[in-house]
Amino acid sequence: MAWQKWKTLLARLLVAQGELLNMQIRKLTHDDLPRASALCLDAFMLAVAPSLSAQGIDTFAKVVAAQAFAERMEGDNLMLVCVPDGVMVGLIELKQGCHVAMLFVAPGYVGLSGPGMQILGSKTRLDSVGEGLTLSL
Repeated sequence: MAWQKWKTLLARLLVAQGELLNMQIRKLTHDDLPRASALCLDAFMLAVAPSLSAQGIDTFAKVVAAQAFAERMEGDNLMLVCVPDGVMVGLIELKQGCHVAMLFVAPGYVGLSGPGMQILGSKTRLDSVGEGLTLSL
């Protein structure tokens, strides 16, 4: 199954500052939508929002709203979440199975050698997960 390679990638991304116990990587469900929306918005507000206008923040909030996620789930976007010990700490959304549209990690799980640095800094990891991965920066 194509989503297995992304499950592996997300697992690798979310081992930041020690191992996450009882880590579950799975597809996003409708029950997850409020938490997924909150996770993305929390990370965005901390890391990106301070540099944006109010309009930019409002636009992003609409993109990560639970209803917007639900609509994209009906299309061909693949969304996976990392849920160690019952707490959602990461989300990746892929368009057409190969373009990273979103990648968010809960602020408490990010560090200098954390998830974002691991995916962007390790060509070897990306090559081992799958061919054709694209990421817009």
